[in-house]
Amino acid sequence: MLLKAVLTNHHDLIADYTKLIEANPNDSDIYVKRGLAKLHRNDCNSAIIDFKKAIQLKLNFAEAYYYRSFAKGYTADLNGSLADLNKVLEIQPGNRLAQDELVKVKKLMAK
Repeated sequence: MLLKAVLTNHHDLIADYTKLIEANPNDSDIYVKRGLAKLHRNDCNSAIIDFKKAIQLKLNFAEAYYYRSFAKGYTADLNGSLADLNKVLEIQPGNRLAQDELVKVKKLMAK
């Protein structure tokens, strides 16, 4: 029952964010939030599209690259995940979360 409530909540969030995007199509933050809701529902490909749109609207949006790296990793696009994490570190060289994830992705790629 709890899982159903959580999944329903993410579905509601996606619908709410979609309405916000319709009203504010140039707000990159809303695309990231909707992408995260989609990622939580394991809709990785759709999440990637939202993160990509956020990046198109705000080129150096480190958070969008970071979350897109997870979505790409979940779809087995480790090269894409690695590229996004490198971009995060280009924008924010001291980002420890991105540094840690980069190590994990490189380990997966070495297998």
